[in-house]
Amino acid sequence: MMKKKLGLITDELEDAVLIKELLDIMEKNKLDYTNTFRELMNENITDENLKNFYSKWKIRIDKQNRDKQEVLTLMSKNNPVVIPRNHKVEEALKAANEDDLEIMNRLLSKLDNPYDEQKGIDDYQSPSSDESYQTFCGT
Repeated sequence: MMKKKLGLITDELEDAVLIKELLDIMEKNKLDYTNTFRELMNENITDENLKNFYSKWKIRIDKQNRDKQEVLTLMSKNNPVVIPRNHKVEEALKAANEDDLEIMNRLLSKLDNPYDEQKGIDDYQSPSSDESYQTFCGT
């Protein structure tokens, strides 16, 4: 699964080390799991903590001698654009309990195709901006 998320089609001995390095960077710097893979796909590394890893990952990607589009397609199929964030699910459930299904329907329509680029998905990509918000399932 991790190899697919990283667009690794061929097998190399260093793959496990590369994957562990990324997971360590993500943990140490509290990077968002899904958005980290999406950032690698976009080749626009804005997070300083990822820039060194990106260079190593790019070398590994180039080593497979595969078309860039093949790599991006594999990554797109394994890294969703729409993420059912806990705070968005809770918002939809709260509204539904108050007989307002509009937020729930909007969320469900976005989740119909979570791997596809869609209009109006910005709200479904970022974790809660409320620093006191806490989840218990790792999202």
